[in-house]
Amino acid sequence: METDLSVIVTTFERPRHLRRVLLSLAVQQDFAGRLDVIVADDGSQDETPQVVEEFASQVSFPVRFVTHRHEGFWPARTRNEGVAASSGRYILFLDGDCVVPPDHLAIHMRMRRPGRAYTGDCVRLDPQTSEKITEDVIRRAEYLRWTCRGELRRLAIAHWKAVFYHLIRHPEKPRVLTGNLALWREDFLRINGFDENYRGWGCEDDDFGLRLHQAGIRVCSIRRWTRTYHLWHPRVATAPQKVSKGINFQYLHRAGRLTKCRNGFKKRPWSEVRTVWTGNIELLPCLSSLPGVPKRENGSWHSDDINCQSPEVEILVWDNRTPRFKTRAECRVLVIPDGPLPPKSLVRQADIVFAKPGSLDSLRAWIRPEVRLWSLDQIHQAFEAIG
Repeated sequence: METDLSVIVTTFERPRHLRRVLLSLAVQQDFAGRLDVIVADDGSQDETPQVVEEFASQVSFPVRFVTHRHEGFWPARTRNEGVAASSGRYILFLDGDCVVPPDHLAIHMRMRRPGRAYTGDCVRLDPQTSEKITEDVIRRAEYLRWTCRGELRRLAIAHWKAVFYHLIRHPEKPRVLTGNLALWREDFLRINGFDENYRGWGCEDDDFGLRLHQAGIRVCSIRRWTRTYHLWHPRVATAPQKVSKGINFQYLHRAGRLTKCRNGFKKRPWSEVRTVWTGNIELLPCLSSLPGVPKRENGSWHSDDINCQSPEVEILVWDNRTPRFKTRAECRVLVIPDGPLPPKSLVRQADIVFAKPGSLDSLRAWIRPEVRLWSLDQIHQAFEAIG
């Protein structure tokens, strides 16, 4: 049965924290809608399933538990699986170590608007304060008075920065923080959820936010009205000291990001990607085995026609008759056969470039840092990485 709100709580082997977070959901006030809670687990091998089962037996709303075999930190997959098990028209993502105040759900439901996503931050509790947050403290909401002035100031500054970015319609800001993020289910599906190419710590929420912005969904701050309370725990061993040193940073900053990722909530084969081919495909026979390549019965193929509306990817096989890209596709792929190199201006328009091995060094000096440069003999593997 469809519900008004689905709360997706992600967790991994922090059962004591999770028990307190779930209790904070059980004591919500002023929320009259239909609710379901999904605990999305990243493969815990402890008592986490028992914590969820016990909680489910004590509340009146549906509670589901989804998990998979642990294959390293994989929050993108975990959140997608949580949404798959949910039934809400509106979705709220929470972290399993963040307690929510008694009016948290009511505020999110009151603030929701079509075409908007609301993101917030957490109050960072120190070890001593976290230890003091018992189940009785949560029921009485005493922890709301324990926020230090420094944290309140930090949250206020972050909120007004987000308001400024919203007002000037910044194309990439404010950032999305998935520990407290609410959006419509249809908007989640519009960008195909989280990109599961992000494995390991960091950047999957940044990518999700960038694709929301690309899709025209306004990202707004909810910090002024509510925030979560992060229970202290030791730093994750796999987390880098700086995001820029993490394994996902380069992928996040790639050129040619698709709004609707391929390895997301649903796995999108090439046949579902809106693709335009321009140039002379017959210059490279190896392309004929790629999915979606147009074929002509009369042999020779050459066309500048746009064969789909709002293309996601344009693939240009360069020759002298095709000196430029024909569309404003999200990802522009330039394939350079044997012969002279194309104009530098064309190369600089591309997000992905394929060329013969002997040409790679020359091209590397022309392209932007975020552009991916591949050898032609890698073309089949590389096409699968476009997303």
